[in-house]
Amino acid sequence: MGESLNELYLKYVPILIDRIFEGTSGEDILEPMRFITPRTNLNLVQQLTTLIDSMLPEPSDNVPQEVDQLERLYVFCVVWSLGGALMADERDKFSDFIKTSCGLMLGSSSLYDNYYDMDSKSYVLWDRKVPEYTPPANRKFN
Repeated sequence: MGESLNELYLKYVPILIDRIFEGTSGEDILEPMRFITPRTNLNLVQQLTTLIDSMLPEPSDNVPQEVDQLERLYVFCVVWSLGGALMADERDKFSDFIKTSCGLMLGSSSLYDNYYDMDSKSYVLWDRKVPEYTPPANRKFN
């Protein structure tokens, strides 16, 4: 699995870091993406490795065996580490850029609207996992 993770790093991280910080997209030059809070490229990669480490189950458990399953998990981690602190209006651009770069069938909704379900090994809308919050009636919200 270590070799597969290294290949995924080389496939995604350099081009996404360039897109975020430099605005480069292949031969196109775009505006760099804006963050809610300042970030460095090293900070983003550290967040990525921490998130992957927390998401991967113990070796004896439900580890993704197929490369495309591992890649889907990796894409989820890339979205929430490299792109987690992007401004709201940058997130759709980032999601679309990943979808066109990866070559996987990832659905039409934004990658930010989905989570990677380890049991079904597929993307599921957050709406199905997190129920809508209704504040108690006749009480202050805070």
